[in-house]
Amino acid sequence: MTNVRWVHWRAAAWLALVLGAALLLLCYPDWRSADVWRETLQGWGPWVWPAAVAAQLVLALLMIPTLPMVAALALLLPAPMALALAMLGVLASAIAIYAAAHGAGLTQLAASVERAAPLRLWIARRGALALMLWCLAPFLPSDAGCYLAASARMPLHHYLGAVLAGELVLCSSVVFGIAAMQ
Repeated sequence: MTNVRWVHWRAAAWLALVLGAALLLLCYPDWRSADVWRETLQGWGPWVWPAAVAAQLVLALLMIPTLPMVAALALLLPAPMALALAMLGVLASAIAIYAAAHGAGLTQLAASVERAAPLRLWIARRGALALMLWCLAPFLPSDAGCYLAASARMPLHHYLGAVLAGELVLCSSVVFGIAAMQ
């Protein structure tokens, strides 16, 4: 029963975030401008680092895709800084997901979902390589792959290496691709 509550709570939080963001953008139309966000981030100074990592951490735990945030960072910040922030967020998120998967009983939930069984088995058999390939794919939710890997009892050092390697390639391509188009 607690697993069902977790899923409902996560879905409600996701919906609240999306609706809240849409409402804010309707109420404050100037927030739709990249220049406003760029100035705001510059005004935060060194606080932009923990704020970006915290935002990415919350999004990852709610299984909300963080790649749009990485793209936004690439539009607003210099490419090396955007990539560094993205990778710090990936590291924090990966550790939190690994801990949450075991602590919140999500390993049992992942094991009990019929559609997840073949993916979990694939990750369990192929190990870090499978997770790295999962994280490389831009349209697969990396967070789901991380939960599946944690539920398959992948050792933490293999897990972190695979997530960081896959996400480094994906985030680098997004950040430097956007930088090249500007």
